[in-house]
Amino acid sequence: MNQPHSLPPLIQVVGYAGSGKTTLLTRVVQMLTNQGWNVGTIKHHPKSWEWDEPGKDTWRHRQAGAGPVALVTGDRTVIDWHKVQEPVALLPFYRGMDLVLVEGFKQASHPKLVMVHREEDRELLDLSSIITLVSSQPEQWKKRGPCLHWDDVEKVAAMIVQEAGLDSK
Repeated sequence: MNQPHSLPPLIQVVGYAGSGKTTLLTRVVQMLTNQGWNVGTIKHHPKSWEWDEPGKDTWRHRQAGAGPVALVTGDRTVIDWHKVQEPVALLPFYRGMDLVLVEGFKQASHPKLVMVHREEDRELLDLSSIITLVSSQPEQWKKRGPCLHWDDVEKVAAMIVQEAGLDSK
């Protein structure tokens, strides 16, 4: 397991909208946490999103120039860090995790699983650091390199554990 002071390995799951990234990621997270791994996630949402209201305290903190801004409630914490361009910048928040799975950030250069299903997905094959493709039709993509079926969550999880350099549980 990862030591509390070290930064965890980071693996990406990328693809176009509607490709099954979230479904695959949540199934893998559930499997790995059931095996005893401490798994964190980062979700890239390229469109703007406001989580606090103009005029409220956290909004005022951000307007004053603070960053990151955290809101801590009785049951959750939200951290707003203006314009993170690279998921590795967030890893200090994940100390003590065994693994961080990132949904998105296609252009980042971390090891990644790429969701491919349609002909339009072919351009994703030019991304850097691809460890495997994941598809609903793996036979169609195998000539491009390793390709796993998106329903074979055990194999996908095993590949992630291996790529992250984690010891078996």
